[in-house]
Amino acid sequence: MTTYFYYLSICLITLFPAFSNIKPNVLFIAIDDLRPELSSYGSKVKTPHIDQLASTGMLFERAYCQQAVCGASRLSIMGGLYPTLTGEQTFHVDGWRKRHPDLKTLNQHFTEKGFNTIGLGKIYHGNNGPGVDQKNWTQWVKMKGVSHYAKKENIDILNKALTEIQPGVEHDPLKGPLTESANVHDDTYTDGRTTAKTIELLKSLGENREKPFFLAVGLTKPHLPFVAPKKYWDMYNRADFNMPSNKGTPPGYPSYAANQFAYEMHKYSDFNGKSPKDLSDKTNKRLLHGYAACTSYADACVGRILNALEKNNLAENTIIVLWGDHGWKLGDHSSWCKHTNFECDTRVPLIVRDPRLEGGQKTNRLVELIDLYPTLCDLTGLPIPDHCQGRSFRKLLSDPEAGHRLDAYSSYPTYKNIGHSIRFKNFRYTEWHDKDKNTVAQVLTNLEADPGEVTNCMDDPNCADDLSYAQERLNLRASQAIQPNPPSESAPPQKQLLNIDPSPENLRQSIDGFGGSLAFWAIQADDEALGFAFKELKTTILRAQGEVSKKGIVDHNREILQRAMKLNPELEVLLTFWQPRSSTLLKTDDWLDEIATVKDKQYFLKSEMEDAWATEIVNRVQQYLDWGINVTNLGVQNETNYSHLGTQTCIWDPLVLKSFIENKLKPKLVKAGLKVLITAPDLAYVGYKGTEVRRFLPTIQSKAVDLVAYHMYDSFKDGTDGSLEVLRENSKQIGQIRNENFPLKKFWMTETTGAQWNNDEWHTYGWTPEASEFDKALLAARYIHMTFAEAQANVFLWWGLVYSLAPDRVNDQMTRQKHRDEGLVLVEEKGGANGKQKFLEKTKKFYFFKQYANYIWKGSRRIELESPAPLEITAFQTYDKSRIVVVAINPSNSKQILEIKIPDGMIERRAFQTDQKLNCELVQPSQALPPQSARTYIYTR
Repeated sequence: MTTYFYYLSICLITLFPAFSNIKPNVLFIAIDDLRPELSSYGSKVKTPHIDQLASTGMLFERAYCQQAVCGASRLSIMGGLYPTLTGEQTFHVDGWRKRHPDLKTLNQHFTEKGFNTIGLGKIYHGNNGPGVDQKNWTQWVKMKGVSHYAKKENIDILNKALTEIQPGVEHDPLKGPLTESANVHDDTYTDGRTTAKTIELLKSLGENREKPFFLAVGLTKPHLPFVAPKKYWDMYNRADFNMPSNKGTPPGYPSYAANQFAYEMHKYSDFNGKSPKDLSDKTNKRLLHGYAACTSYADACVGRILNALEKNNLAENTIIVLWGDHGWKLGDHSSWCKHTNFECDTRVPLIVRDPRLEGGQKTNRLVELIDLYPTLCDLTGLPIPDHCQGRSFRKLLSDPEAGHRLDAYSSYPTYKNIGHSIRFKNFRYTEWHDKDKNTVAQVLTNLEADPGEVTNCMDDPNCADDLSYAQERLNLRASQAIQPNPPSESAPPQKQLLNIDPSPENLRQSIDGFGGSLAFWAIQADDEALGFAFKELKTTILRAQGEVSKKGIVDHNREILQRAMKLNPELEVLLTFWQPRSSTLLKTDDWLDEIATVKDKQYFLKSEMEDAWATEIVNRVQQYLDWGINVTNLGVQNETNYSHLGTQTCIWDPLVLKSFIENKLKPKLVKAGLKVLITAPDLAYVGYKGTEVRRFLPTIQSKAVDLVAYHMYDSFKDGTDGSLEVLRENSKQIGQIRNENFPLKKFWMTETTGAQWNNDEWHTYGWTPEASEFDKALLAARYIHMTFAEAQANVFLWWGLVYSLAPDRVNDQMTRQKHRDEGLVLVEEKGGANGKQKFLEKTKKFYFFKQYANYIWKGSRRIELESPAPLEITAFQTYDKSRIVVVAINPSNSKQILEIKIPDGMIERRAFQTDQKLNCELVQPSQALPPQSARTYIYTR
């Protein structure tokens, strides 16, 4: 690995003299309770793999956490805020997301900016539950819990202790012994298993490079208990360990602030005495030995991860950050653990390797862990969120002597007071304040003269200037830490004028409704999910698959359709027939011929089976009607111009389809007395500038065809123009074709998934690898606008009205994201105990969809208007002229003030808005329209 990283650094300095436009990946490695007890920091502890990383990156000799305890420190790093501002100052910080619902975390920001974010292990406090910010990762990997111990006798001790949990100690129950040396494989313990899973993830990421990734891996050792495989204990001779000489605390240091009792250790079964002072020399040596063994074990895990990064050819474009969440006492000040303001508790290891920069350097400049958030944004080309209180140290990575901070600030609450510290020059200064902010104690230590921090030079006249400086700076830093950053000033909003004129000459198509499809992935969705889909969204049209299933099941979607009908008895159902099949003829070759076309072999319906297929369609429609399903429309063939061998979906020639409808299907419907509308064709794609719509005009213009449908699902190939403007131009063209050739027929857009990745080669228009879920949700709103304003369609239907997550067996992250992108209401992939798929969430697309579906009533007419750039605006008037609805999308990055002139007699009633924070919620109509938002204005007489 040494040779590889050396030559990699040299090559990349030559190839990347300046940062390229290719976004690098980030490997973010957190190690619990790790102080700079590493070979690269001058320690005798053996850490060859971390040392190797340091030799190719930048080692920070003076990096400091913001509070010396797990939960507070980690949330500060991931949230970008000081603990004194958030008030999150405990080790577990349970429920922090409820208290800070709008805090944009580091993983959330990277997710929103298009990174594939994956987390596992201890990144926040804990490795599962709401505290890990699970919803704001692309994937949070919940590792199966294993015992802290491998030896049976220790497991028995732990299990006995767990049965004795007392009320109020759920976060810190009784435990087993302080140490364990077991002759077991590395993967026996949690960190080994986390490492093995990380290696598996890196293999997958190496195979799929559509998006840059942010992979956060949290290792738990050397946190207590000190348990590690025996081979790491064998790397050391216990007799070589000795307790440190700094046994005291500085004069003036409050006893309650020195953590003399180290209560964290008291829960372990073999802790003896009232405080660490009571521990025997034998126990102390065992603990020192254990910390070293666990550190070497963690180092081995890091080595395996870095080797996997290299093996999968990811190292050349991956920034690596390795950090400890806080320091730790190893007998210092006659105690153990952390929980103080001491130098050894707040100083942490930090190594950053950017393959585009020269490595093997060290910097003595002061940095804080809160600086990691803005630094990673800076290094990856992402904007730094306004709220971040840290500052980027990117310059230090290329110039170790560059300026950064005058001091490093940290705090720690103790008893009824709180200690505030700064590290500056050669000094550490701490003040303890009571609840009224009165100073109750002070300590100044010259760490150059007293590295063990056992003296107080407050009264030393030689330090008077340093003390005065320290007091001034600490007061400033403590005050700044509790003040949130003001939002950045933006350009003044642009004023836009819009005139709504519903004169007859400006009225266009009527709106038949909104809805979507129920795919077979979600036919067992629970009642909560259906309630959101059919009641909150006010869905009026449901599209469902009509033929029997591949296994010959005739009622595969009967129950869910009946449940949907109960929620909305007026629901219209468009029953589509995708794949020619019946309960008695299931095989593809019963119905279809494989015929070679210009592009490839495709399926065509056998001419001798046309009569049987028409009969099957009619019988199936009658069956659904008998079940109480309100089938108002039938689609003769979904995806009429698309076929792929293996799907059993066939392609139609326009003239053959016309003949089939006129001579086979329509007469059978009439004979059966079924008054349902015939929808044809249902085009899988419209073609560039609507060529496929034009090609199917013979079918469309048939008197037997009542309604025309298409999918807004055209795709672009990698390397070609995938901009939204191509889709917009196609929409305009099919709108013109419609007006010229079939103006009196309904024109429905029956399927879209918005902008998304489809496969390694094809994607839908508007999609980019960097697009976040929010970006794609906003694009979905723009798809709706184009459907009505450009294509002049009457209906907008989404593909996955209710949709499931990808199966657990699917590891490909792009495929997993594709499932999320395709759904408005998401459910679990598998059914629970009651057989129903549990509701998970309403996606952001749900709310952008709601901006239209909930307020534009059936029968409303679109009002032609000119949208002032950059806004995209549609307006609609009800059939009785009593109500006007205006939907304005602001896809730009600047605020827009929209002044709407409405007809006399109309009154502005309400406005609803969806943006980064709001989900179709009430706002003041007069407020500026924020960047990347949609607002619906409602006017009535």
